[in-house]
Amino acid sequence: MSINKYQAFVTTVEQRSITRAASKLGYTQAGISHLISALESDLGIPLLIRSKTGTVLTPEGADLLPYVQRLLSMNEDIRNKALDLRGLTAGSLRIGTFSSVAIHLLPQILSQFRNRYPGVEVSILNRDYAAVESALLGNTVDCGFVTLPSREEFTVIPLIRDRLMAVVDADSPLVQAPELDPADLQNDTFIIPAEGSNYNIGKLFAQAGITPRKWLNINDDYAAVVMVRRKLGITILPELMVHNLPMQGLRAIPLRGSERQIGFAIHRNRFLSPAVRAFTEVVHQSLEHY
Repeated sequence: MSINKYQAFVTTVEQRSITRAASKLGYTQAGISHLISALESDLGIPLLIRSKTGTVLTPEGADLLPYVQRLLSMNEDIRNKALDLRGLTAGSLRIGTFSSVAIHLLPQILSQFRNRYPGVEVSILNRDYAAVESALLGNTVDCGFVTLPSREEFTVIPLIRDRLMAVVDADSPLVQAPELDPADLQNDTFIIPAEGSNYNIGKLFAQAGITPRKWLNINDDYAAVVMVRRKLGITILPELMVHNLPMQGLRAIPLRGSERQIGFAIHRNRFLSPAVRAFTEVVHQSLEHY
């Protein structure tokens, strides 16, 4: 049985495009089309509807998709078990994370991991909290960094705590405050950074019963800091992120009641590849440095 036909089918569904699936898998567009057509012929049912606007599942394809995904997962389990039996000299690892962890914690952990297991190929999905949890649930990453509390489907190793910080310019009337309440920001113009879409900032404002004046959703932490420096408003960033940004002419002030806890998560009901187990061990050993 050729697994390539099944992989072509699932990747096309994920990418919603034969062209993008071909690019991701290293095939020509005609090659992917041929694999999917061959699979449809083998099974005797249409799987995909191709149009100018993209590629979508037929009803039959939608019913079959979970079974194909399970088949690919089992195939990966077999490959990983074989690697386990041979020793971890190859393999792959997919990690989900968000920006502050990717900048402050992950480089040190990855450095230790690469020194021990240079043959393992690592890919990183850098998104917000919800997207990392969804990727863990959907098996598009093998492990990930989350904030606690997280979902009951995950086994989580608590790692580190940090706070949210209000970033203000040197002329702000708030600049001398040792600590701020979220309500202190109610009258300021709020610049939404990249991690501003996560629930911690929204939860903080909701608990305080305020709605700040949002001016710009910049979706970039560095750019948000530059906007504050230009006196266009204030922003809020995690303490981990603040340590890694150019803060000249600015002040980061802790927000009362904003502490978050970051953890490392794996899906409790999935087979753990040798690479995931090895990476989890490195994360455990890194705890002493946090």
